[in-house]
Amino acid sequence: MFARTWWTLPLLPVLIAGCGLQDYQKRMAFEQERMQHLDKENELLGAPVSFATRAEVAPQTDVRPPKDKSGSDMKRKKKRDEPVPTPRIFLRLPKGMQRVGHEVQPGSYLFRFPASKRADQPGLQEVLIGGGPGDPLALRATLKEVLRIYDLSQLMPSTEEDKLSRDRIPIHYMTYTARDDRGPLGLRYTAYVHQTRNYQVIIVLRQAREPHGEGGSGANSATAIDYSLSTLALGSAASAARALYHDR
Repeated sequence: MFARTWWTLPLLPVLIAGCGLQDYQKRMAFEQERMQHLDKENELLGAPVSFATRAEVAPQTDVRPPKDKSGSDMKRKKKRDEPVPTPRIFLRLPKGMQRVGHEVQPGSYLFRFPASKRADQPGLQEVLIGGGPGDPLALRATLKEVLRIYDLSQLMPSTEEDKLSRDRIPIHYMTYTARDDRGPLGLRYTAYVHQTRNYQVIIVLRQAREPHGEGGSGANSATAIDYSLSTLALGSAASAARALYHDR
C-alpha cells in the first residue's frame, strides 16, 4: 500500500515550504497594511487625549434622606458623594483638537475637548468624552447630560458601526444623532457609544456643516474621525497603546 505513494515523500518539503511561504507573505502583507494604517493615523491625528484632574465637590452632608409614610428614613439608592469616574482610555483625536480635556462642570460625567479654531468655522468643533462602569441607567443619564449641554430636544438612535484598528480588530459603536439648524452653520451631533461587559465609553462630536466643493474638506474630516475612533483602547490595551505611542 505504501509502495505506491513513495514518490510523494520528496514533495513534502516543497509543500511545507510552500505553505510557509504563503504564511510569510500573509504576515508581511498584514504588517505592511498595519504600518500604512499607522502612517495615516500620524498624518491625521494628534497625541493621545488626557484628562485634567477633577474639581473637588463637597459632599452634601446637610441633605436629609427622604421619609417614607411611617416617617422613617428611606435608604438612598446612590451615595450623593460618590465620585464621578475619570475615563481610563487611549484615544487620539483629529489634529486641531485640544489634547487635554476638562470636565464640562464639576461633577459632570463628560470632559470637553474644543477645537483650536474659531467656533464659527465649519468642521469638527468640539468633542465630549466620558467613560466608566457601564449600565443602561448610566448611558441614559449621560445622553440626557449631552442634551442639557447643547440644548437639544433628543438624540435619536442611528446605526451600529465597526471601526477597524490598525491590528484589524473591530471596535463596535452604537451611534445617536441630532441636528440643530438654528445657527448659520447648521450643527450635527453624533454620539458614539462603545460598551464592553464592564465598561462604557461615549464620544460625542459636534460638527458644523462643511462645504464639500472646496478641496474635499468634508471627506478629509470624515476620514480623520474614522481613524480617530479606530484608536480607542481600554484597560491593559490602553496602557500598551500609550507606551507604544511614547516609544515611537
